[in-house]
Amino acid sequence: MDKNRFDAAENGTSEVGLAITVSTLTTISVFLPVLFVPNITGQLFKDMVLTITFSLLVSLIVAIPLVPLMSAKILKIEQYNPANKISRLKNRIGDWLNVMTEKYSRLLHWSISHKKSVLITVFVMFVLSIGLATMLGGEFLPKSDQGLINVILESPSGTPIEQSRIYAYKIEEIVKEEIDKDDFESLSIFYGEREGFGAFGTSPSTLEIFIKLSSMDKRKHSQFVLQDRLRERFDKLPGVTYTFQEGGAFTTEKDIEVKIIGFDVEGARAIANELKSKMERVKGLVDISLNAKETTPELQVHLNKDLLNHYNLSTVQVAGNISTAIQGRVASQYREKGDEYNVYVRYSKEFRNKKELLEQVELSLPTGGRIKLKDVAEIKEEQSSPTIFRENQSRFVSIGCGLSGIDLTAAVKEIKGIIADTPIPSEYQVIIGGTAEDQQEAFFYLALAFIAAIILVYMIMASQFESLIDPFIIMFTVPLSIIGVFIFLAITGTSFSVMALVGFVMLVGIAVNNGIVLVDFMNQQRKKGMELIEAVEYSCRARIRPVLMTALTTILGMIPLAVEMGEGAETWSPLARAVIGGLTTTTALTLIVIPILYIKFEQTSERVKKYFRERRNRKK
Repeated sequence: MDKNRFDAAENGTSEVGLAITVSTLTTISVFLPVLFVPNITGQLFKDMVLTITFSLLVSLIVAIPLVPLMSAKILKIEQYNPANKISRLKNRIGDWLNVMTEKYSRLLHWSISHKKSVLITVFVMFVLSIGLATMLGGEFLPKSDQGLINVILESPSGTPIEQSRIYAYKIEEIVKEEIDKDDFESLSIFYGEREGFGAFGTSPSTLEIFIKLSSMDKRKHSQFVLQDRLRERFDKLPGVTYTFQEGGAFTTEKDIEVKIIGFDVEGARAIANELKSKMERVKGLVDISLNAKETTPELQVHLNKDLLNHYNLSTVQVAGNISTAIQGRVASQYREKGDEYNVYVRYSKEFRNKKELLEQVELSLPTGGRIKLKDVAEIKEEQSSPTIFRENQSRFVSIGCGLSGIDLTAAVKEIKGIIADTPIPSEYQVIIGGTAEDQQEAFFYLALAFIAAIILVYMIMASQFESLIDPFIIMFTVPLSIIGVFIFLAITGTSFSVMALVGFVMLVGIAVNNGIVLVDFMNQQRKKGMELIEAVEYSCRARIRPVLMTALTTILGMIPLAVEMGEGAETWSPLARAVIGGLTTTTALTLIVIPILYIKFEQTSERVKKYFRERRNRKK
């Protein structure tokens, strides 16, 4: 028995050693091009690629020497025991697999006899799946329910801080009316100018809302449903514009940013307003706003340098006096129970917000005496833009929008139509940025990675099989997987995103594994002297179980991701669904199509060889 076990381990390893090595190397080679994808897409998948690559290398090292050794030492031939439940279950599974193998053998025999019909049917399925792909929506990354709603609202320009406080109370009421008490944990509202990182882009009329939602299993509605409810109420606030920040408060661009680049900002703003009015009529485009905020009124102090020189005053001295009068200066500190509080000294409120009173600010002269600010400066009330936006040193105005109920690809198509119908002067350039730009860039680089993966996989198989024909036959498993990818994405209502495209790239390495197992074993049987048809049918019957086992382990491992178990699973579910759909169809069709193609190519190869042999013989 020990000798038989060692012989079985040795023979089994010699039969599948090449197939295992090639399968592992092809899978690894698929992930290598993804490492060189730049920007956010490459960073997103870098850790995953490295983890899978090293795991596969270690698994190959374990599979070749260690598994046969353990099998020879540990495995035993079990005898059927009717009294044992596990033994009976194993026997039933074995009987079911035998029945399935027999049915598959009959189907394979029929398919070999009707090669053209099978190949035409598969080709039609492939064409239909490509047509179905054009109907799928497209996006950069799937939107994930993060359990946080972040909204930035802008009240009318010049709104005093007291009015912003009233808006804050109104917003608090709206949130509590639209979101159930059990659906959120906390509500924070900030208004007015802020300090630190949060001060960027804020003004006295800015309000920012943070709503921390309850966990998904404790609330009835998703984050996106609640956002749509709030949009309906915020639309009714007069003069208020708002933006829902996707992905938290650190994003600077929306799903789509239409940028009008040109030196004349006013002309760019006019074009932007025209595009904005047209975009507002497109269903699904939400939170449409311009990056250029409304101008705010301010008092500008224009100093007369000649008069300053006459009075021996510097601009710093004058600015210091104005700052003390308007903003205040720490004059002392108040201490109470160990705490210290700064005491600011400045003009009373009624003296700070009027031009005539600001002119009365007194300035101390170095030589003694005092003069008023109006004696050395002219104060004007003017409108000022809070922020100037530039890209590549050129000024631009952009219209940003979010999406609700429409996919990114469809939205970009609509906006491109709007831009094409709008007359744009030659001195302006209109480009589409934001997440749409990231999507376009990611698709381009992942498409290059897909092509590189196909080339690497073919080269590895060609070197291992020492043939150019066998790898070419195996590569037909890739288009077979395409059929399942698009069908399964359509069935599950999943848009074609970067995640789905990465799953597609992964299939290049995974799908060929079944073909490698079949073709390698067919070659072994041919070398033993079997006829072509006999070798194909025998190899397919013998290898159907390993093929199903390798496919099912991958499919079952992807199911938890595909069904979105847990928070944040929405991000990775398209990848899992693409792999499941592609691997299911490629496994089923590989067992039929690859044997047919193998026979076709072998017969053609024999005819070519026979032709050249006869030609050489005639020359002799």
